[in-house]
Amino acid sequence: MEYKYTPDGKKVVVIGALNSKETIVQEIYVVDGSEIPAGEHFIARSLLDAPAETYQSKEEKRLIESIERKKAELSKLEKEVAQFNEKCVKAMETKLKWINGITEEEVKNVFDMIVEYITGKYTHVVYEENCRYVIQEWSPELFTTSDNDSYRNINRFESVRLVSIFGHWNDRKKQDWRVNKYSDGSGYNVTFIPCKSYEAAQEVLKGLIYAKPELNNYDYEACLKYGIPVENDKNSARIKKHNDNLLSCITNAEKQLERFKSEMISEV
Repeated sequence: MEYKYTPDGKKVVVIGALNSKETIVQEIYVVDGSEIPAGEHFIARSLLDAPAETYQSKEEKRLIESIERKKAELSKLEKEVAQFNEKCVKAMETKLKWINGITEEEVKNVFDMIVEYITGKYTHVVYEENCRYVIQEWSPELFTTSDNDSYRNINRFESVRLVSIFGHWNDRKKQDWRVNKYSDGSGYNVTFIPCKSYEAAQEVLKGLIYAKPELNNYDYEACLKYGIPVENDKNSARIKKHNDNLLSCITNAEKQLERFKSEMISEV
């Protein structure tokens, strides 16, 4: 059977040609899921090989698809707005909790830190660099960037690097001073402790080292360099650990040496 379609969308089976311009057809109906010819024969003047789609039906389809896309976009925006509102509420709750937990002593400490920084009360700083503790005099070179030209013997200070106070409200931790590598705040930052004298810096460094559960070689060197008494028990543990590591290295080296000897080739 030959199937065709009428301009109004009917599926028909071709019965035969009536003349050169007209064709006798019978419409196809779907019965229990099967397509069967049914109904009276009628004459069709024009037939199509595929169902025709009218402009109206095409426009309706386009509008339906557009509406579905807009609904999906709206749903996405509503979800994003809800998430944003949730974040705003949580952020505000966190901020209010932090504000309500601020004590007068904390405010005074921050205020005093800033005043003493501005008025130049600090003379030394303690910080950690490459796993080593350092005591350094508070100097222009420490907190500025400079342009050094050894050829013309020029040392021009360009800008002051960013110094900030960092805190953490959860445990009401003490505020930390930090200085950025670059003046605009980019790059890494170093935490430092400002001190009003070299002796105060020694005490700060002593507290940092003594608070550690064990002493390492860098800490021992810092104690000797800055005149801090060494804790005997921790130092004995440091020496033992250091020597044990060396003995382990020696043992491994001896094993490797024996392996190399065994792999040597003798002349025939």
